[in-house]
Amino acid sequence: MRVLLYYGLLAGGGCERRMGDLCRWLLDNGDECWIVASGAYDTALTILCGHCHVPANRILYMPPGGVFEDFLNKTAAELQADIIDHQWWGAGIPTDGFEKPAICTLHGLVTPPPAGYYKGIISVETLHEEHTMRTLAPHYEVIWNWVNLDRFPFREELGQGAAFFGRSFKMVNAFKVAEHWPGMIDCYGMASEALPEFPPNMEWHGFADTAEIMPRYRVIFGSAQVVLEAMATGRFVIAGQGYFIETVPAGHLVTPENVDALAQNQFYCERRGDPNLAERTSAEVYADFQRAMENDLLQERRYLRLWVESYHNMDMQCGRIRQLYEECIA
Repeated sequence: MRVLLYYGLLAGGGCERRMGDLCRWLLDNGDECWIVASGAYDTALTILCGHCHVPANRILYMPPGGVFEDFLNKTAAELQADIIDHQWWGAGIPTDGFEKPAICTLHGLVTPPPAGYYKGIISVETLHEEHTMRTLAPHYEVIWNWVNLDRFPFREELGQGAAFFGRSFKMVNAFKVAEHWPGMIDCYGMASEALPEFPPNMEWHGFADTAEIMPRYRVIFGSAQVVLEAMATGRFVIAGQGYFIETVPAGHLVTPENVDALAQNQFYCERRGDPNLAERTSAEVYADFQRAMENDLLQERRYLRLWVESYHNMDMQCGRIRQLYEECIA
């Protein structure tokens, strides 16, 4: 099978990680795959080529001039692509639609494109009733993100201290714990500088490879992909984030008892639509943090690693994507 993963400007977030893993997996399993983009930042190439091992010649850019969206169809024809996987986060639909079978991968709660252009839809998270697009394409699958378990091996021995990984609007629980804990919380993300309102016991370090840095710590703050990677590595994780939609951010230590419930909202918010929910206080979040700092809980951590292996391993999830490709071009 010959696959084009179609994006806009490659920056360096979760979309790039997912595309890079998928491209490498397809190549390793006998298919041809390319990423078509309008350009790339250095951090994106570090993720794609360095962390995910995508060959540089598999990332194709439009020459200066022209219309990027229409460049896609020309490239698809030249490469005799069987299917286009449109990563819906920064690139539009060609003027006359797709000239090859196409699916759309929705990265989160984004405004969906018109479904009529696609043979199938993939959502990277469980959508709710406000996203009715799920019913408008012949094929629809929820295929969550995954962890490359070889890059994130389980480690029994815990590291020291705490760290946050992600974008600035996801820092709600790190801020809450910083109110009570005298230790330093190291923070990693795409931004070059810390937020102006950073307290003195939170320090910004910028971009880093989570597979390399995460095992150094005992407790990780994050959501979505960060939580999966932290659990795979055997770190404790406080899950939850603020968001652009009206939800109550989660603020829990992930345990075998709550992992399934938290996963239903991708580890960032409480149950949606419940008017009786109140946001957890800083004292409540700190109590969970203290439990993680004072106990080893090896069996719980092993359970969470097995949970990731069962539901979020890369071979299983990428295999599901490839199966959907087959169905859409049949």
